[in-house]
Amino acid sequence: MRKLLLDAPNQLTIPQQGLQFYGDFWHPEQQGFGTLTNGTGIATPSALVAGANTVTVTQLGTFTIWLPSIHTGTVASGTCTVTGSPVSLVGGNNTITTTTATGTITVTCTDQVVDRSTNSLLCTAVGSPVWSNQGRIMDDNDDYFIVPHSSSLTFTTESFTFLKWIQACSTCGEHFILQKGVENASGYRWYISGNTMYFGTSQAAAEQLSAATASFTSLNTWYLMSVTRDGASVILRRNLTNITTTSASHVNLATNTADLIIGVYRDKAYGNWGGKIGEDLIYQPALSLAEITQIYNAIKGQPRYQS
Repeated sequence: MRKLLLDAPNQLTIPQQGLQFYGDFWHPEQQGFGTLTNGTGIATPSALVAGANTVTVTQLGTFTIWLPSIHTGTVASGTCTVTGSPVSLVGGNNTITTTTATGTITVTCTDQVVDRSTNSLLCTAVGSPVWSNQGRIMDDNDDYFIVPHSSSLTFTTESFTFLKWIQACSTCGEHFILQKGVENASGYRWYISGNTMYFGTSQAAAEQLSAATASFTSLNTWYLMSVTRDGASVILRRNLTNITTTSASHVNLATNTADLIIGVYRDKAYGNWGGKIGEDLIYQPALSLAEITQIYNAIKGQPRYQS
């Protein structure tokens, strides 16, 4: 068994060795995107949301914008002038100075997700995947996440395991869990079509697809879905059950420098996920069933995964 990681914010004990990405899509830190505290100037509202916020300034002076450690943003002049506009915001306290007594400014907060692996990869939300105390709600329309290319997420000969706590609100059509690369060219993709789950690995002019029919036995129910690739073999699991019904012979993947896209097809034009997503873990080398069981048992009892 691998060394264990005590994830202090989540109070979970999970395998640490080989953890390449730990997308924490549920953590309460995501609920707040920033707060505004008045100083000599007066500005409202006090709570900020992801995206553009119109802030009204009613007195000349300074005020403070606080962002969680993982978030970034900007402040731009409107009918009120901000010194140094546009001002870049970072995690922590940011002091903003105005040179106009009244008017509006625009505060834009970027929605980002914690990667609790040692790689600390940036994961940025697109659209409006709503935070809830049971994970992010994906609207099956325009919500997804982007993780910029990293060699730690690019596999060729290696074994690996992907784990995803996930709910589906519909199994009609195609919905993508994640993709990195281009099918029949490079990389990998994981998606459902109807209620069949597919995992594909690609090389030039070729793709191998393993599948699991009847992957989601119930809608709006939490499952730990996982994919393990070891050599030419791929196993698809729901919770701890091997549900693979078609097992392809997966040859080595062609490398790529594409971003990892979570919750939509690679072109971002269709295949949006509908439902909720929670923790997202990627390991290399692959996990054993005993290690997957350890993660499942550590997380399944958490209140956020009680449907």
